[in-house]
Formats: sequence, C-alpha cells, structure tokens
Amino acid sequence: MIAPARRRAARSRAGLLAVAAGLVLHFAADSAAGSFAADALYAVLLFALVALVVPRWPALRIAAVVFAACAAIELAQLTGVPAWLSTAIPGAALVFGTTFQFTDLIAYAFGAALAAAVDGGIGKRAAGSP
Repeated sequence: MIAPARRRAARSRAGLLAVAAGLVLHFAADSAAGSFAADALYAVLLFALVALVVPRWPALRIAAVVFAACAAIELAQLTGVPAWLSTAIPGAALVFGTTFQFTDLIAYAFGAALAAAVDGGIGKRAAGSP
C-alpha cells in the first residue's frame, strides 16, 4: 500500500497540473476538443480535492461524488444563476460556467473515470500488484 503522505503528494500534484493544463486549454484552445479536455481536467481537479479531503474513500466513490457535483453545476446552468454569478463575481465563470452543454457532462464523466483509474492504479502499483 502506498504511504498516505506519498498519496497526498501525488493527488496534490495532480490537482495542480489539472489547474495549470485546464487554464491553458481554456484560454488557448479554441476548439471543441480543447473545451472537452478542459472540462475533463475540471473533473480531475475536483477528484484531487475530494481525495485530499476524504483520503480513505475508494476511487470509485470519489469519482461518483465528483461527477455528481460536476453534473449539478452543469445542470444549474439551465437556471441562469451561474451566468448571473459570472457577471457579479470575477472568475466565477471559470468555476460555474455560464451555458449548459450536454457534452460537458460526458467530459466530466470521462475526467472522473480517468482520475479514478489513475488513482486506483497508483495504489495497486505501490502495493506490488500487477
């Protein structure tokens, strides 16, 4: 089993990398693929944050919570509240978005699943499992 301190460090690095890469994609990639990747990285960041708060949870539980949170935020965009927040609070659009897109839900599911697979693989490799 991987030491808790090493796992926390790996999760922290993953979160920081997700922020950096997601911001680069958000501002530099003006394509559907770039938007999809940025949304997937948003889910990876949330996975890292949830995993740091509840480190003993299994990766699949974390992924489920992350997808539920991402989906709730995306569905809230149908109300117009996130769009209003983005005009009232600088930077809120980066967290809450502004307009609903179904493909964002797919990106969040992909990002959460990818993070769970990588996180689960780190634990197995450290334990000596194939």
